[in-house]
Amino acid sequence: MKCKNCDGNVPIVDKEKILCQLCFNHFNQEDFKPDNIKPILPEDPKERKQIPVYSGCLAYFPDALIEVAKLSQKGNDQHNPGQPLHWDRSKSGDELDALIRHLLEGDPVAVAWRALAYCQKELEKARGIK
Repeated sequence: MKCKNCDGNVPIVDKEKILCQLCFNHFNQEDFKPDNIKPILPEDPKERKQIPVYSGCLAYFPDALIEVAKLSQKGNDQHNPGQPLHWDRSKSGDELDALIRHLLEGDPVAVAWRALAYCQKELEKARGIK
């Protein structure tokens, strides 16, 4: 099934609105404006095929990404008890300071989570998403 917003052929997490996880997260941010969403992947099929999300990322780091996913769930349970898994960005804003703290503490999973959070926010900023 394709996401109604980004047209991505990805698992749908909001069956009613037919949104993928990424768009669901964006639509559930208080300060997010849905009209600011721009497609993440190129619209051209040839260009899309040049972005190896599975073979260039998921296949390289399956164990690390599984642990990051577990940490996301643990953090959600801690900071948003009883709510569906989502990234409440109002509770997470010091990625670089936290990343270094986790690095000094020897917690590679938390370092990876913070690095991904920082990367995601910077990419969104570059794409014009708040």
